[in-house]
Amino acid sequence: MIDRIARLSWAERALLAEAAFWLIAARVVPFRALSATLEKRPSGCDLHRISWAIEAICRRIPFRCLEQSVAAKMMLRARGVPNTLYLGFARAGDSAPQAHAWLRSGSSFVTGGEGAGHFAVITTFSDQARGR
Repeated sequence: MIDRIARLSWAERALLAEAAFWLIAARVVPFRALSATLEKRPSGCDLHRISWAIEAICRRIPFRCLEQSVAAKMMLRARGVPNTLYLGFARAGDSAPQAHAWLRSGSSFVTGGEGAGHFAVITTFSDQARGR
């Protein structure tokens, strides 16, 4: 793993460090405390690279969908990219209810896109582009 990181550019290493920081913050800071900051308005960036950084960290350290979505949201916000975090809920027959979080920017899923269509949206947190 170390030699893989060594082959990355400094920009990619910085992106991984940023993703790790926000993933850990999303895990340790209670969501209730974070939710007040999720609706802030930002002022693009490469959505694919942010998705890549989140997924790269999560292949090695398991983070839940909510943590992944919060981390990616904060990374997009820092770059002024409009996005929406969705919280959804599904009840599948007799099984226990399930919750899911995902993040979109425009028509692109940044995190949690797989299966998002099976969840009813309960609430959203949107960042819109600032007027110029």
